[in-house]
Amino acid sequence: MRSYEDELKEEMEYFNQTILEIQLQLSQKLTENGVSRDDIISSREEMWEDMGHSTGDIDKLVELAQYLQNLNMQTSSYFSEVDEIQKLKRLKDSPYFARIDFTEDGYSDLEKIYIGRHTLIDRNNEILIYDWRSPIASIFYRFELGPVYYQAPVGEISGNVSLKRQYEIKEGKFEYFFDANIQIVDEFLRKLLSQGTSAKMTTILETIQRDQDMIIRDEKNDLLMVQGVAGSGKTSVALHRIAYLMYQGGMSNLSHNNIVIISPNILFSKYISNVLPELGEDNVETLDFENICYDIIGDDRTLQTRNEFFEEIICADHDMEKDLIKSSMEFKTSSTFVIILKKLIFHYEYSMTPFEDIYYNNRYLFHRQLLKSKFLNRSEYISTCAGLKQIENIILERIREEKAGRLKKLEKFISKYPEHVFEIRPYARLISIKEISKLASNIRQFTNIDYFKLYYEIFSNKELFYTVAEGLELTENIEEIRVYTVKNLQGEVLKYEDALALTFLKIEMGNKHIYKDIKQVVIDEAQDYYPIHFEILNSLFPNSKYTILADINQTIEKHTKLDFYEEIQKMFKKESATLLTMSKSFRSTNEIMDFSSNFIDKSIELECFSRNGTLPEIIFRNTRKALDEKLVEIIKGYEKEDYKSIAVLCKSFKDSEILYGEIKDRLDIKLIDGNYYEDIIGSFIIPIYMSKGLEFDAVIIYDVDENHYNSEDDKKLLYIASTRPLHRLSLLYTGKASSLLKGINCNDIG
Repeated sequence: MRSYEDELKEEMEYFNQTILEIQLQLSQKLTENGVSRDDIISSREEMWEDMGHSTGDIDKLVELAQYLQNLNMQTSSYFSEVDEIQKLKRLKDSPYFARIDFTEDGYSDLEKIYIGRHTLIDRNNEILIYDWRSPIASIFYRFELGPVYYQAPVGEISGNVSLKRQYEIKEGKFEYFFDANIQIVDEFLRKLLSQGTSAKMTTILETIQRDQDMIIRDEKNDLLMVQGVAGSGKTSVALHRIAYLMYQGGMSNLSHNNIVIISPNILFSKYISNVLPELGEDNVETLDFENICYDIIGDDRTLQTRNEFFEEIICADHDMEKDLIKSSMEFKTSSTFVIILKKLIFHYEYSMTPFEDIYYNNRYLFHRQLLKSKFLNRSEYISTCAGLKQIENIILERIREEKAGRLKKLEKFISKYPEHVFEIRPYARLISIKEISKLASNIRQFTNIDYFKLYYEIFSNKELFYTVAEGLELTENIEEIRVYTVKNLQGEVLKYEDALALTFLKIEMGNKHIYKDIKQVVIDEAQDYYPIHFEILNSLFPNSKYTILADINQTIEKHTKLDFYEEIQKMFKKESATLLTMSKSFRSTNEIMDFSSNFIDKSIELECFSRNGTLPEIIFRNTRKALDEKLVEIIKGYEKEDYKSIAVLCKSFKDSEILYGEIKDRLDIKLIDGNYYEDIIGSFIIPIYMSKGLEFDAVIIYDVDENHYNSEDDKKLLYIASTRPLHRLSLLYTGKASSLLKGINCNDIG
């Protein structure tokens, strides 16, 4: 058996050889990349300036077009070179993190496979480093020593692994290595998890678990659903999956432009923005439903955001008010209401479209019934909006055919008036333009759809509502919801659920393929979405594959069961679909996870990666002033312990604002709202619903009294809040403690 010193000497030789190769390639790339960014910008500016002076010179314009084509190729080449240089710089910092010694069945040669962020091939065409996404690298994540296999382009390849080794290489320095087995890897992961959190989400290449790798590399399913407990790494795995798909998609031209992430909010999008660039890939577009609604409805109306909806329902003054808000949301985002909206479209086409007879040039051009017949008999692939535009174009084309005859009649008529004898033709044209303009305006009264008016009509017109809802099972308080909606629609702000319904209506009646280039959609925090959310996405991205991430325990003011995933599968109707679970949490200590598990359904499997820490503490003070003083003391204590991110979680943004006003002058702390763009480093006050998906070194849940937390919905909020910290959790209250805390094991510092 070889000694550690012998192994280290061999490893250092390989490391130095690899670093030398990286430096040589980097030097070569920097030398070859003679065209600078400034040169390209300057060339483009000169070209557009020349084009401005050459608008009348056809030969010159052709020459400039050819020059532009060459310049575009040069620009593309420049960015490709820059990308390669950045990859080499990353490799120089940390070339690889793992090695496996693999012998393929039927062969005697042992291959030493070094695994890193990117592939590195030397001048002799030998692979020094394999990209972590390469097929053979899957062995490292999925197997221990012994028989293994992996899926290669040529089929399954089997063999034997005789060594698994991991490395710690930082800033170009080889620090140490260790031969991996389950116990040692767990200890390495435990060490990583015991460190502080970072400003943004980081990569997990060195610690990807077997079940996580299965999700990352899944290419069989058009619909991949992941039920993962808090801290299981759902989002990080999804981002690594995106990087993997882009790596695999090189042959099928799958790029960052073909992928979109549906994010819960701006803060979350900012938090995850570093992962793909760290993996050497371009960032993909992130959208939230506010973006989607604004893109489709337009910005002529102010829309309530999802965070504002959460705030409204959490801060409702009375249970009756909260129940109405919730029931309105549940009804207008339900599959039943989707059917109602589809029936409304059918009813609109057959009974509500105000077609008119068309007269022009003293002639009867179209009867309204003929126009309606043409519209209703259009192709099934033509939307309501497009069908009406077809009718408009048919009418206007016929008017254009009649225009010459009409002008002659107008000229003859005008010639009878001496005052216009010198302007017969111009005056006739002016009258003709006014006639056609007025007629076109009348035509557009029935070829343009007023979507908001139609949506308002379904609630304000009681007879219409019950006509399109006939045969469907409606909620008991439907009349209350209908009246409540009419009142809301008369206001200045469009409620969140109404914005969603109006968005769906406009998509169904108009253009469904706004995002036609998207091939992969990743939906995070999907447990808070309702059927209409998925119907909208299905319409916008009909040919896309989906990765849907959720945790049914982390819903806000909504109850979700496991059959939620069956409903998603029915809505998307994909040929291949699967549900995978991630039941192990890696974020919090055993003590914090044990505490958090008291707030969820015990039937849900929840496993904690074994890492011990301090028991959560519940702290009572007699007065609000004393409570705030204790809060400031705890935050300062956590700062002295060198915790980089400390979150004070309140039930609502309203509570957060009040608390911020009380303590902002006593320490350096920030208030996070729905438009927060900075990194998550320091001390913060944030409402629980905005903290979803984020993690902090330490968390303090404020005002955990019976008035604030007493219901099943509040229980979910406490679960979300108590699963945010990596290391420390404190709960503060004055008055009567929340009954939801009764019997929970913790440090009760009353």
